[in-house]
Amino acid sequence: MPLLELSRMDSPPKLTGETL
Repeated sequence: MPLLELSRMDSPPKLTGETL
């Protein structure tokens, strides 16, 4: 999923995990 990868690159993994 490109969107997820982009989000992870833009924000830290912790933030991405919380958002998901």
